[in-house]
Amino acid sequence: DAHQPHAGPVAYISGIDVRNPDVGGYEGYDCARRRCPVGDGGAPGSPGAFEVQTVRCTSAVVTDAFRVTFRRQTSRWISNNASATDVRDALEDMTTVGRVRVALSAGMLRVCDPSVLADDAAAGAHVTFLTELGDVPAMTTEPAYNVTETVKGTKTEAECSNRGYCDYATGLCRCLEGFVGSDGDGDVGPRRDCGRLDPHGFTLNMYTSL
Repeated sequence: DAHQPHAGPVAYISGIDVRNPDVGGYEGYDCARRRCPVGDGGAPGSPGAFEVQTVRCTSAVVTDAFRVTFRRQTSRWISNNASATDVRDALEDMTTVGRVRVALSAGMLRVCDPSVLADDAAAGAHVTFLTELGDVPAMTTEPAYNVTETVKGTKTEAECSNRGYCDYATGLCRCLEGFVGSDGDGDVGPRRDCGRLDPHGFTLNMYTSL
């Protein structure tokens, strides 16, 4: 889809990839407005779920490695013997991915473990998207492994989490009183998205609070 990368020097503007600073891209009919952080804008007490996709190393093409494409960007080659940490690092190196959690099914010692995959149709590498909210596009792989949506993302992606106002000149959120930045799940985090209710009901810095 046309989402700009989560971080890094590349943004998707007016149908092409362009270079821009790490904090926010530009939007609007004339590309003059800075884009503010987004967070989970769902109703309080109904946080929704992070998207989980499962990769199973099943392909008629026999190779020693694979790579993943997500939102038009492709990862480096990942060894079939890679650990969950190796897969996570390769995915997070892409500018279209912020943070993910990767877990291998019980009994799997590597991402492509034929002894487990042959006996368990649900086994694989389970990728949880922690910074890309909502129902995100499916990853694809080369060679073409089986990728399924294990948990549909149901968080509501909203500018400043619907709990603040965007300063389009700076690309920073001005949080409503009592709200600070979050991790996209209501806890402390670096998103600068006004998505967390501070237990003291206090906003330290209305533009850049963590």
